[in-house]
Amino acid sequence: MTFVRLYPAKHVNGVSREIDQVFNQLFGGPSVFRNNVDQKWQPRVDVVETADAFVLTAELPGVNKDDLAIRFEDGVLTLEGERKRSDAENTNYLRSETVYGKFNRSLKVNTRVKEDAIDARFENGLLTVSIPKAEEVKPREIKIKTSRAKTK
Repeated sequence: MTFVRLYPAKHVNGVSREIDQVFNQLFGGPSVFRNNVDQKWQPRVDVVETADAFVLTAELPGVNKDDLAIRFEDGVLTLEGERKRSDAENTNYLRSETVYGKFNRSLKVNTRVKEDAIDARFENGLLTVSIPKAEEVKPREIKIKTSRAKTK
């Protein structure tokens, strides 16, 4: 069986960049024709709000737990890590679509949360971070007192 390179990088990169520029100008985002040579990897993230917490799930296939760091500071949750290439550098790829390298994602939380109760779990390439909401300050009713003057 013979493998054929369909898109040699030296010919496609220039055209790909031009197409990306046109799509960015017209639609405000990257095109589907982007070549991964110049991409920076950003893991996909879902955020769900429940009555008691925010739950963030990040897809991190191929990332080791030891290569992850999570911080919460000034209302910003930051995920940092790296997906490392595990094979030898001299591997002769015929096509490589997997993006490797460092990533950094920051998400602003505009609600008071219990910072000391944030929980993170990493299993089967999925990172789940649970951010519990802080107890809301309940309104308190203030009773109005009257002063009665004593009469003689």
